Amino acid sequence: YDPATAGEMDLLSTPVTRHLLQRAVTLDAVALLPNAPATAQRIVDHLLDQRLPDLAGVGRQGAMNVRFLPGGVTILPLLGQDNADLAVVIAARAEDVQYWLEQVAPVNQAPVVAVTAAAADPMLRPYLDSGQLAGLVSGFDGGYHYAELMADAPEPGYVQAMRQQVAGQNYGILAILAIIALGNLAALLFGRRHDG
Repeated sequence: YDPATAGEMDLLSTPVTRHLLQRAVTLDAVALLPNAPATAQRIVDHLLDQRLPDLAGVGRQGAMNVRFLPGGVTILPLLGQDNADLAVVIAARAEDVQYWLEQVAPVNQAPVVAVTAAAADPMLRPYLDSGQLAGLVSGFDGGYHYAELMADAPEPGYVQAMRQQVAGQNYGILAILAIIALGNLAALLFGRRHDG
């Protein structure tokens, strides 16, 4: 994902990355955007800098291999040749996950989990329902609930940041509902008069 979507995507990718690091797996981050390797490294460094008890055994060296592959979606079929036990696709757009599911997943047969922005969720639900996606974490709500499920020792400030995002989203929904209700009330009371 790019800097324009980092606000939402960082909050989503952090608990998933933490969970993978807890499992002591080697992360092989493959990026198709030039700035994505730095983003991936920043997330891992942030988690390791917190000195969380569940990540005490994780060292900086070997925690993650980062590669940038220029060429965009045309390079994806080559990634299918890499052996992986699990593919976690972190992308703001549904199309990026769809490209992976169509071009890489059939070749390497690894289960795919998608971590996406909320806007991508409706387009990816059919893939989850059909079993092509093994899991889907989307939007602030999805990230918040994932972090709660994994939170033996929550990262300082993370749960609070997620609660603020969810609360802001809920207040926005309430404001929209209030505007709709007021508009309907105004239409009912001051409806159009027909001069006849």
